[in-house]
Amino acid sequence: MTQVDSSVIKLIRFPLAVMVVCIHSFMAIENWNPIENMAYQSMGLCFFWYIEVALSHVLSHVAVPIFFLISGFLFFQNLEKWNVDVWMKKCINRVRTLILPYVIWNLAYWGLTGFSNPSLSLLWCSQEWNVGRVDLWGHSALASGPVLVPMWFMRNLIVCILLTPLFYKLFGKKKSLLSKISLLIISLLYFTQTSLIIPGFSSSSFFYFCLGTFVALQIGSFDFFKPIFEKSCFVLFVIFFIFLVFLNGHNTSWGNILYPLYVFLGVFFGLNLFVKFAKSPTNDNLKTKLIKLSESTFFVFAFHTFLLRYADRVINQISLRLWKEPLDFSQTFVANHAFFFLSVYLSKIFFVVTICVVLYFVLKKYMPGLSRIICGR
Repeated sequence: MTQVDSSVIKLIRFPLAVMVVCIHSFMAIENWNPIENMAYQSMGLCFFWYIEVALSHVLSHVAVPIFFLISGFLFFQNLEKWNVDVWMKKCINRVRTLILPYVIWNLAYWGLTGFSNPSLSLLWCSQEWNVGRVDLWGHSALASGPVLVPMWFMRNLIVCILLTPLFYKLFGKKKSLLSKISLLIISLLYFTQTSLIIPGFSSSSFFYFCLGTFVALQIGSFDFFKPIFEKSCFVLFVIFFIFLVFLNGHNTSWGNILYPLYVFLGVFFGLNLFVKFAKSPTNDNLKTKLIKLSESTFFVFAFHTFLLRYADRVINQISLRLWKEPLDFSQTFVANHAFFFLSVYLSKIFFVVTICVVLYFVLKKYMPGLSRIICGR
């Protein structure tokens, strides 16, 4: 691995974790979409809505695909040979860094919910979302996850790692026809958003993990962007970003069609941005802080849902004290208190991330063994 690649991964991890917190901090307004509610236009309501959609439904959605891409890249990085022993060694290492934390955090969250509905499904497929959404073929695009919902990423990553012998077979030989055809097929599955039905099997997860595999085995580094590609990617990313904000991300029919291409552009724009940042001779102080904060990435990713579970209760108490009425997500209430809702939304993200970071470094200092176990370090 080159120094640039190592720096990019260290610098980008913490911002990606913050984006994941943004995704799960969304505060939905009842029956509201400015495209469908043109008759009810409140400046404050629209401003709050578009800021929230831009951060939680659009910009932040490049985070998890980048995590998959980096995971595929790291699995095959610096690979001198490939055989069963190498694969087994890598898989055994992932038991400590991936599977053990996955089980611990899911069981901890299950305990927080009162140990309800005990079954093995809580570790694999106990939560569902995207109900009613379909892929471009008309098949159900229902998504699922374990009891601690953000851990669907790790569940799907476990599946990807188990399939790495297949991925190496497809992409292990440089410039082969098989690798090009394989990448084309996986790309078609992704861009058509083909649902693979089986929990843990996702065309999006496979696509970005395989892209990371392709970069590691065929290119060798993230530092491969050409100037013309950089400019085109940036322009297209900005255009698609604006469209997706007005279309509420992938939550509308047209937004759902544009969404895969937007995420693809966003992933490479984000990687290129951090490649440039890593190679820049300036901003050393910021780089040092991001590298230090990157240590807490997994803890932020895993623990933020525990805090968000209680965040709305705190906000509700604030609302009761301010207006003598509970928090109300109706259009009228949000329109009348739009600045409050925007402040709460941004503050919720800031304080959840801050508390996670502080708790991690306290845990690391006073209970280093436990911190290593639960964070897979």
